[in-house]
This record gives sequence, C-alpha cells and structure tokens, in this order.
Amino acid sequence: MHDVKKLEKFIETSGKKNSFLADKLGLTYQGFIYKVRGRSEFLYSEVEILAKELGMNVKEKKQIFLNRNVNYIPHKK
Repeated sequence: MHDVKKLEKFIETSGKKNSFLADKLGLTYQGFIYKVRGRSEFLYSEVEILAKELGMNVKEKKQIFLNRNVNYIPHKK
C-alpha cells in the first residue's frame, strides 16, 4: 500500500488533473481514483509513469510507494 495522503498532496501540488493522469496510465478516471485512494494497487509500470508525470525524484517515489511499516519476523529453523 502506498502513502495515500502524500500521493494526493503530490498530485494536488503538481497542478495536473486526475483525468490527465488517468489517461497517461491508461486507466479510467474512476480506476485511477481507486488506486490513488488505496482501494486497489498500482502496477510497477503505473508507478513509473506517474512518478515521471509528477516529476518525482527517487527519494519521493520511495517515500510514497515503498515506505511500508512492515513487521518482519524471520523464519525460524
């Protein structure tokens, strides 16, 4: 799951419309909104296109799409 609030803020400050971004990703408007709001997952290819369209650098992309609070429990032998 990505950071919904950070992504929404990034889109808002970019000045690009959701319909434009949806078209760039090959999604319907509703499909794009579902993904932005975390109701479905972005594909890797969609993340790459979206990051390019929004002018994200690598750090910003990681903060939004890869910043997961995962509790890792190592496998016991």
